[in-house]
Amino acid sequence: MWPVSSTHANGPRKYIDNGGNLIIACEPGRAGYIAPVVENLGVSFMEGRVVNPESEDISQGVIMANCTPALQELVPTIAEILVQRPNARVSMPGVTGVEFRPTKGFEAEVFLTSDSLCWNELTTVNPADEIAIHDENETIGPMPLAMGLSRVMEESGKVQKILVLGDADCISNGELMRGRLNYVAINFNLITEMFAWLSDYRYPIDDRRAETTDYGFGLDLNKAKVWRLVFVVGLPLLLLLSAVLIMVRRKSK
Repeated sequence: MWPVSSTHANGPRKYIDNGGNLIIACEPGRAGYIAPVVENLGVSFMEGRVVNPESEDISQGVIMANCTPALQELVPTIAEILVQRPNARVSMPGVTGVEFRPTKGFEAEVFLTSDSLCWNELTTVNPADEIAIHDENETIGPMPLAMGLSRVMEESGKVQKILVLGDADCISNGELMRGRLNYVAINFNLITEMFAWLSDYRYPIDDRRAETTDYGFGLDLNKAKVWRLVFVVGLPLLLLLSAVLIMVRRKSK
């Protein structure tokens, strides 16, 4: 694979300059290939790959990314999932850190981060085959793994939105359907909600309704006995009395 040439990068650059929304997804060791496209956005990808400390539960190269408060505020459904399932994460099998410097009016919000014990591994190529050990020159701590860029286009007033991912596999069919031990993977929820964000919430159609205020009632045992008599005895007697009165009136005529 070769880096994107300046000629081939002109198409994506023109699309971006015209205010188009898009998703940019990278992989460890591939940052140089798409640099000509993303450098004008102020986006860059860190060298190496983000890894976990050695664990029996999950491979070092698979990062279970945390959803930031910014993402939860933007996507309330993900916030609701995290309330119900605190171990919900976005699985990223092979991810590189994302960096941003403000340029061309873009603002950035970090959507996904690594845990505080993760680091940027520079020497180990494949953590699945060999154990990665942290060196002093390798950055350790929470690192941005996904960002959302936005800016207002001057001529049209349109808000341009760009989703930047440090891992392309996290939105693959295989990862969308895969479960992880001790975690709840919400990759599917993330990508559908990000498509909604990119399409200004025109897709997918949101058919949720506001919660009703009248959704239950309280009834203790004594009141239940009273209402049982009303429906079992009182109502049938009322119907019987009504029928008798109707028959008497008809005969009287």
